Amino acid sequence: MPDPVSRAADPAQDAEISRELLAEMDEAATSKEHWKILLTAGMGFFTDAYDLFIIGVAATMIVPQWHVASYQKSLLISLALLTSAAGAVLFGHIADRFGRRKIYGYEVLVLAAGAVASAFAPGIWWLIAFRAILGFGIGGDYPVSATIMSEYAARRHRGRMVALVFSMQGAGLVVGPVIAIGLLSMGISQDLTWRIMLALGAIPALAVFWLRRQIRETPRFLLAQMEAREAAEQAARARQATGIRGMLADRRLLRWLLGASLAWLLFDFVYYGNTISSPLIVKLVDPDGSLIGTTAWTLAIFAVAALPGYLLAAATVDRIGRRALQATGFGVMAVAFAGLWLVPGATTSLAPFLLLFGATYFFAQFGPNTTTFIYPAEIFPVRVRTTSYGIAAAAGKIGAFIGAYVLTALLPATGLGKVSALVAVMSLLGLLVTITLLPEPKGVSLEQLTEAPFSHGAEPLAAAESPGTRSSPPLARGRPQPGRTRSLEARWFVPGELDAAMAGWFARFPTGSQSREDTYLADPQLGGLSVKLRHGQALEVKVYQGSPGMLEVAGRACGRLEWWEKWSFPSDPPGPGGADLPGWRPVRKLIHRFPAASGQTAAGTRGLDGEPRCQVELTEIRVGDQAWWSLGFEATGPDSLLCAELEAAAALVFAQPLPGGLELAIDHCQSYAQWLIDSQVPSQPAR
Repeated sequence: MPDPVSRAADPAQDAEISRELLAEMDEAATSKEHWKILLTAGMGFFTDAYDLFIIGVAATMIVPQWHVASYQKSLLISLALLTSAAGAVLFGHIADRFGRRKIYGYEVLVLAAGAVASAFAPGIWWLIAFRAILGFGIGGDYPVSATIMSEYAARRHRGRMVALVFSMQGAGLVVGPVIAIGLLSMGISQDLTWRIMLALGAIPALAVFWLRRQIRETPRFLLAQMEAREAAEQAARARQATGIRGMLADRRLLRWLLGASLAWLLFDFVYYGNTISSPLIVKLVDPDGSLIGTTAWTLAIFAVAALPGYLLAAATVDRIGRRALQATGFGVMAVAFAGLWLVPGATTSLAPFLLLFGATYFFAQFGPNTTTFIYPAEIFPVRVRTTSYGIAAAAGKIGAFIGAYVLTALLPATGLGKVSALVAVMSLLGLLVTITLLPEPKGVSLEQLTEAPFSHGAEPLAAAESPGTRSSPPLARGRPQPGRTRSLEARWFVPGELDAAMAGWFARFPTGSQSREDTYLADPQLGGLSVKLRHGQALEVKVYQGSPGMLEVAGRACGRLEWWEKWSFPSDPPGPGGADLPGWRPVRKLIHRFPAASGQTAAGTRGLDGEPRCQVELTEIRVGDQAWWSLGFEATGPDSLLCAELEAAAALVFAQPLPGGLELAIDHCQSYAQWLIDSQVPSQPAR
């Protein structure tokens, strides 16, 4: 049977679009369909990078041939970046409104048309105009390609797959100088050389046009379309905005959009300005070098520093995390550029220059050049994902336009040292934006990241459920009531007495203990309801709300995360024989609990209102003459933060292996009510 991604992506396969399919895709292994999408999506970025470099080499030949003024040279180099901002916004909006597949492929036709037309330009203004068309197509490729890869990729490998799409840019950076050196070495006239260089940019784009048209619409977009009408009706009743206006009304998502856009703008100011100006920069350091020699030095920087950075970022981003990688990259870039400014001889001697300038390239790729591309494909709701991506990418391209225009003008006038000081400051600002405005989305499903907070208090879209999860009863869709709490939970049940080794394993945390008896209504007909009499003092009703995905700690535990809503009502203790009614099952508990949100988790909360908390419990259970023990996690607080909080608590707890090599399996992960039913614990207590 085909894997879920093949069924979803192949038009010849019949795949029922459902939350279950999304959950299967989130847990799927990387398949040949993933690699096909990656290659198809990546070719646009190959062309982007190829063109990014080649225009700098071509400009050195065009300027003396056509006697180009300095402002015309700046426009020639940078205008395509400005029009790519417009392309990103327009194509991103179209892809959200009509679908990714409706538009996918046509952006490379625009790109190819601009590349071919540039090769036949009769004059400088014609060339600038054709470059503007090419830039429009390049911009359109950003939001659609990144989003398609993100929406098909499994959550655990999503960063790697999206990063590999973008790493095709590294191949373009290397191929560009190789072609330039080859053509320059052949003795062809410079007029023909630069025209061939520009025309070749159309080939990789045209090669994937047909493949792009064959990719099926992403299941996430299709499901969002199915649910959009109901969501719009709910929003209308609540007088709430939808679409991009609704997202902008969410302060958290607005902060993320600002963070993604500013980080991309600051980075592209630095990166594109330096990359496009790299022949000029190397020439300033080695003024006696030939054009071929200058191009060869640039190739060496790209091949030795940039390309390995792309590949290492793709290999590690799902382990290191987006925010840590981006912050580290910005930080090292700031230090390296400051070195070019402050270290004597760094801008006049080739060896220290190559060391420091190469470091900026390596940590640009092993850092913000990769992560600014990944972030917008993950952190925005599916209905506005490509629009939001287009806005962030447009901000980046505006930064690239300013950087390319300004640095091209400043380098001859002020020198490399002062320009390096400027870009060091911009890199430092990028670091501050990253650590203050952006989240960490690694390992989290796209639905979990985006859907709950986008609801503004209205009923959120159902969370993605893993295969085999239970459907909620109608009450699960009920509106919030006073006293309601919402939690994200995972709990495992293990038969037998809690042994000393396990108790000692948990005792490394500062726990409190409580002994009590709860009485559960264990009725299979209740489905997603859990009803219990808590310590004879309160009636507690919990409603299952779906699962956002799996909690996995390699070699330690694997279980299903579950959303629950809980109401608690004061209750008198049951009368004589009340606890012995059919279906009611007393459970005696000795609970050892500690609050993982007391500053010990990576989330680092301090228990203030509105912040997430996660309670971790190791419970000794006695039902009749049967003994069990349970390990459970319960996170409460803002929905958008609960998964990260619970995962941080799990990382803390499972940092040390369980005694005896024990691994908590998914078969043992369930709620109390379901455990009582599945384990067939006797209804009547032993007396």
